Amino acid sequence: MPSISAHTFRHTGCTRMAESGFDPKVLQYVMGHSNIAVIMGVYNHITGKERIRKEFDRIDEIIQHLSNFYHRYLTKICLKYKISKWRLPLLKLPVFYGKMFLIPGITKGNKLLKLIYAMEESEGIRMQKVYDFLKAAGTYYLATVDGDQARVRPFGTIHIYDGKLYIQTGKTKDVAKQIAANPKVEICAMSKGDWIRLCGTLVLDERVEVQESMLDAYPNLRKMYTTGLEGNTAVYYFKDAVATISSFSHEPEIIRF
Repeated sequence: MPSISAHTFRHTGCTRMAESGFDPKVLQYVMGHSNIAVIMGVYNHITGKERIRKEFDRIDEIIQHLSNFYHRYLTKICLKYKISKWRLPLLKLPVFYGKMFLIPGITKGNKLLKLIYAMEESEGIRMQKVYDFLKAAGTYYLATVDGDQARVRPFGTIHIYDGKLYIQTGKTKDVAKQIAANPKVEICAMSKGDWIRLCGTLVLDERVEVQESMLDAYPNLRKMYTTGLEGNTAVYYFKDAVATISSFSHEPEIIRF
């Protein structure tokens, strides 16, 4: 029979309590140590793969409680580098007291692959669906308010830049003046038997790189529009947008971004 000392019982007890999820500060108090480093470095052993597995299982709970900020951040990364949801690299996402830090890397079998595929429901992917619908429609109709009168006109520009959905018009046009006076607008379009209504607040973006990106997407517009402070191009992105995709064959789908 092996010789088991009182110290062995103490050592094993501390390890088992740690495996059960005891807070390290509580263990420090129970064990009577003045420095938590003793708990973390001496007694708190990893005795097998089971304990590691339990910690990784907690990732599922973390994924379910991701903040909106993190969704936006990861979405911007994917949009910036044009990463397809089917070809996304695996990412290591260490968690420390509720804060997440993105560390690029490839790790086969990383459980956080679930998070990557779950991005289909994230803000950027939802916005992409609205973009695809309007792009397929070709022409949509933008409604603004002119005093007490509604105004509607056909539009065709739709663009994604820096994780935002943009439209474009001329600085001197009446529509630009109406948006300046009341930036709340609504878009309507129809494609393949479905129709979309997109409402939100338009925000003017005066960055030249955004204007250039828009005109690059619609090169024919360069015959009429120029960029920069002296140019006549105005680009706006949607803020607090709500899109409703409806059809006679299915329930309305509401998309927020």
